[in-house]
Amino acid sequence: MRSGNQFRVQPTSRPSGSAGDANRPGQLPNALTRLVGRDEELEQLLQLLGREDVRFVTLTGPPGIGKTRLGFAAARRWLETTHQRVRFVPLAVITDPALLIPAICRAFAVQTEPGVHLITQLEQVLAREPTLILLDNFEQIVDVAPLLVEMLMHAPSSNCW
Repeated sequence: MRSGNQFRVQPTSRPSGSAGDANRPGQLPNALTRLVGRDEELEQLLQLLGREDVRFVTLTGPPGIGKTRLGFAAARRWLETTHQRVRFVPLAVITDPALLIPAICRAFAVQTEPGVHLITQLEQVLAREPTLILLDNFEQIVDVAPLLVEMLMHAPSSNCW
């Protein structure tokens, strides 16, 4: 307390899993703070994700507006409420669309099999268990969106955003 003002610190609970999970490919980074003031957007996003007719959601807006932060908050809430698998794929350093599928495969720890195309292996992994895939900075390689749509067609229980 200083000069009559009260300062209150509220700890943010850690996501479930071990402390080292955030360093594994595909795991959501730990939240350092709570998301503040985006409750309406968060609820809209979660409602969209819960609809059976929505498989691909895009968050748009200028840089720095908080799209990634909102995505992380929604992914955490999705994980808590549905207990479905969630994978995070950072694409900030990827500018070549050909590198998208290998990046997603890394998030799922897909081991390459000789003679089997990577997208086929990824489709097999996605078909096994419903998954929410959070692609961050996808706008850099948006031309590959039709490939994602095709991939999702082979994984009827998974969503991408």
